[in-house]
Amino acid sequence: MSLFRIALTLLLATVLLQFANAREFRRAIIIPGPKLEAVGSVANLPALPGKALSDERIPIPREHVHRALQQIMDEWGKPGLREKLSTHFLESDRLNDAIRSAAPRNARIRVQSVANIQVNEQAIRRGQAPDGRDLLISRVTTTARTQIEFNDAITQAFVSLDGTNDYVMQIFHAIELEESQ
Repeated sequence: MSLFRIALTLLLATVLLQFANAREFRRAIIIPGPKLEAVGSVANLPALPGKALSDERIPIPREHVHRALQQIMDEWGKPGLREKLSTHFLESDRLNDAIRSAAPRNARIRVQSVANIQVNEQAIRRGQAPDGRDLLISRVTTTARTQIEFNDAITQAFVSLDGTNDYVMQIFHAIELEESQ
């Protein structure tokens, strides 16, 4: 009888070990994307305070991300939207056409709030800022709460539609670096 218990215990342990291996965390596979390049015009944002460190990412203030996203949203439904989008943004014409055909002409979009700001990648271009300083280019991911507002043509009522979306954008800052960087 004790031999049966030992065999049953060994069998149960073997089965449990198989399940333990199956619960192991999956490894993250990073999908390569395009290298960060300076494209488009430099946003009119104030320079970041302080000096950049070579090993650390420079945090981008929430106000800067909010203002940069609002600059993009101000062009929503206008031909200027194409200029605010990256050259790597696929089918920007199709996006602009979809906005124009689906939204009323008097519609505008406002950024209510931004959250979960994460600096994914940063690059520094020496002497590339309009004033001759170094240019810090940051690829930032954020979650934004937006609101589309318009007057309904049929009911003449004010309509506001809330939404939450994730955005990836490049923010440009003029910055002064130490010579050792």
